[in-house]
Amino acid sequence: MLIARFGHGSAELQNCLYVVGGHTAVAGIFPASPSVSLKQVERYDPLSNKWTMVAPLRDGVSNAAVVSAKLKLFVFGGTSMHRDRVSKVQCYDPFENRWSIKAVLGSQIFIMGGDTEFTAASAYRFDSETNQWTRIGDMTAKRMSCHALASGNKLYVVGGYFGTQRCKTLDCYDPISDSWNSITTVPYSLIPTAFVSTWKHLPA
Repeated sequence: MLIARFGHGSAELQNCLYVVGGHTAVAGIFPASPSVSLKQVERYDPLSNKWTMVAPLRDGVSNAAVVSAKLKLFVFGGTSMHRDRVSKVQCYDPFENRWSIKAVLGSQIFIMGGDTEFTAASAYRFDSETNQWTRIGDMTAKRMSCHALASGNKLYVVGGYFGTQRCKTLDCYDPISDSWNSITTVPYSLIPTAFVSTWKHLPA
């Protein structure tokens, strides 16, 4: 990448990988201090094998949820450079190379996990037809700072932690049965991690 960072989000959009926000070290300070939340966004094109900078976020955030839908990139919440929790949704249009602040989304979006006893296992779905959020089945484990992606008409969640417990399971959500299942474990705990899919269907 062009900028060293951690606590960033990532998502695939139009066959390119986008890396959004995160922390970086304050210039001249070692070790790295998570006191700067980045606005910078990078795009990786696997055909040219190059990273390029695109339009920066309206507000720099770290540990945000990032997902692509309807040929746009959405960034949910995160933490500001002052360590405040951010409640806004930022939307990137690759055709205009521009970010905007969104209150309503036009596609199905899933949000899961949290940092309280009551939200850590919960998951929600946004329905673009009714513009409503609906709670779906709870995950198999409580977790925050996890990452998720949709692949093969299912939702996969990996990594994260809650309290002192680190999650090593890869969980799968089936929207037809509205249920979660742990399908495997990863070799080590991932907090946080980038999690992307380069195929449309995971092998059975």
